[in-house]
Amino acid sequence: MPFSSVGASLGNEPGIPGGERRHQAAHHLDAWLTQLFLAAIDQHSATVSDFALAAAGSYGRMEQSGRSDLDLVLLHKTGSGSSTDLATSLWYPIWDSGVSLDHSVRTPAQARKLAAQDLKVLTGLLDVRLIAGNDELSEQLRSDVHSDWRKASRKLLPELRELVAERRSRSGDLFQLLEPDIKESYGGLRDVGVLRALNATWLVDTSAHEWKGEYEFLLDVRDQLHQRSSSNRLRLQDHADIAVDLGFETGEKLLRAVYLASRSIAFANEQAWAQTERSRSRKDVRHPLDEGIVSSQGEVVLARSLQDRSLAHAETRSQIPSVWELAAAAGTHELPINSSLLNRYQSLDAQQWSASARESFIRLLGSRYGMLTVWESLDQHGIISPWFPEWEHVRSLPQFNPLHEFTVDRHLLECVVQAQQLTRRVTRPDLLLIAAFLHDIGKGREQDHSVLGAEMARSILTRMGFQDHDIHVVELLVRHHLLLADIATKRDTDDPAILTELANTLETRENMDLLLALTIADSRATGPSLRSSWREKLLTDTASRTSALYPGGVPWDREARWQIPLLELGSDSLAFLVQPELDGYRVIIGADDRVGLLARVAGVFALHRLHVRSADILDRDTMAVQVWNVKPLFGELPDQDIVKRDIHRAMSGELDIEARIGKSPEPDNTASTIALRVSDSQAVVEVRARDRRALLYDIAWAISQCHMTITGARISTLGLDAIDVFFIRDAQGNIPSDAELAVVAAAVQDRLTAH
Repeated sequence: MPFSSVGASLGNEPGIPGGERRHQAAHHLDAWLTQLFLAAIDQHSATVSDFALAAAGSYGRMEQSGRSDLDLVLLHKTGSGSSTDLATSLWYPIWDSGVSLDHSVRTPAQARKLAAQDLKVLTGLLDVRLIAGNDELSEQLRSDVHSDWRKASRKLLPELRELVAERRSRSGDLFQLLEPDIKESYGGLRDVGVLRALNATWLVDTSAHEWKGEYEFLLDVRDQLHQRSSSNRLRLQDHADIAVDLGFETGEKLLRAVYLASRSIAFANEQAWAQTERSRSRKDVRHPLDEGIVSSQGEVVLARSLQDRSLAHAETRSQIPSVWELAAAAGTHELPINSSLLNRYQSLDAQQWSASARESFIRLLGSRYGMLTVWESLDQHGIISPWFPEWEHVRSLPQFNPLHEFTVDRHLLECVVQAQQLTRRVTRPDLLLIAAFLHDIGKGREQDHSVLGAEMARSILTRMGFQDHDIHVVELLVRHHLLLADIATKRDTDDPAILTELANTLETRENMDLLLALTIADSRATGPSLRSSWREKLLTDTASRTSALYPGGVPWDREARWQIPLLELGSDSLAFLVQPELDGYRVIIGADDRVGLLARVAGVFALHRLHVRSADILDRDTMAVQVWNVKPLFGELPDQDIVKRDIHRAMSGELDIEARIGKSPEPDNTASTIALRVSDSQAVVEVRARDRRALLYDIAWAISQCHMTITGARISTLGLDAIDVFFIRDAQGNIPSDAELAVVAAAVQDRLTAH
């Protein structure tokens, strides 16, 4: 058979299921390689019974794709002198055909010895399969390798686990990546090989039906990827096409299916590894955890008096702990729940929420990192959705915003974990945990997720039996969970009207404290771009000043807040002071007020590679005081005298910032600018653009060219993008008209897209 026929058999033949197609491809390859093998035998007048051509790896499992390597072993009896020449005659036609080949020539004893020295070789040979020749040679190798693996597994399993951990660290979790590697990422094809290896130890018994369908699906995805390239990475640009090929409506639905499949495989791996740990202990020492709940061999089980009772029997249901009591005990003690026991609970319909179940659910949410493991067990056993039907929609729902490193459901759980660390800051930690659990429950639908989520939260908490006051508070938090961050990072919080509106929206100081904790937890659970001590300082400052507006609060003093020392203008008409601050520096500058001053200072900071996070203007009788919060992009703060000198030179016109900075390499056609009134006393210019060195300077300069004064700025860098907000007034200190704001927006947009 010519290789072109073999290659065609590896394609995506319409109407043929993936598993059947892969088996057909393997049979075609077997036939072709058998011809090559027999031709080589004849060419060198060798004895067929002295040799065996065997497949290993994915080909050994008959799961070959069009671009997978051929993993072949030529086995021979000891003393077969023609083995090297025969191998050369066999390999060259394969290379000439364009197939990537991984090959070796050994006796079964040699292969066995190498496997004993290299764990990767050993696990690869567990799947060895005869293609042609003496089946006794391949069967001898297969039997010996499996026997050696079983005998040495207790010693080798830590090494295998370390290899898995290293690969996971390198390639990430498949079920959380927007562009996962279907083979290498954790929960992918490699981890099914790990499952097979663990099963082959005879220390564990994971049923293939728990992950077989998911594995076949990932193989189908890989096959489609290999139709386009040799890569195993599911790239964003391929989502839509592969979705069509595999019968999904959208790329998002395909990715979600990939996530769900990989989670099942990852969960099966975690279960298998847990079994290997339990196999080391033969003693059944039982410790009581809660009423009717004990630990046994590192798992949570029911007490012996309850083990044989039917969970479905109406008379005994009241005597059996609810699944939430079981989960709370497991999460608190950071132990897994026995899988067979969860299978029994899986068969039950969700019950009405009792006070005990509700309290146990909150205990689970507060059980630190044990909660994540327990939740995944409940989810994989299908127990979550009957109690929370709303959960099914966000389960493994992708988030295509690069700020998010987790799917929606995992983000909610991570937010709970982060909120656990903040419970001592609030008077109602239970409501904080519930709000963290539900704050994004409305995502993935056409409506505003905050508004819809608040409605869903009310329905869920009503079903759970919470009191009306508690329902109202959680609904309020979910509806406004983005509000504090928006105000702290996009509004001039020196404006009392802004803080008064926030205080009125949150109703009480206690609710303000809850929203602050929720916002911090949400930021920490989102991704590295929002995990910032500076950002949390902004949030805390805004919340504390808002809380002062409630009865009994201490009035806020703007001057006291800034704590600006007395500044004196030097001979260069410039005051300059640097103070170390949390995660950066506060730079205080005093100078005669003028249009464009802030732009010039921003330009000098750009020249010295200082990243600006905020800028505020405080008017005094003798000067305009600028308060900047900056952080060096690299290394330490530049020499202060040099920075001050350059600011003075920029103010006098001696330093041509435009010439020193140079033009942006290319216009930013993705930039967007809006300018609007946000209150009767505040107008803002909000810019979203690709972050770059002189972005702040360009925006500030464009605003100054419209004869507008910048009174403050909030600068946020989120990954590769910047969201910069400027608070502006006209030259007379008034709020600009709508027409003037339109001119400013157009000037900034033109500066960014034409610069």
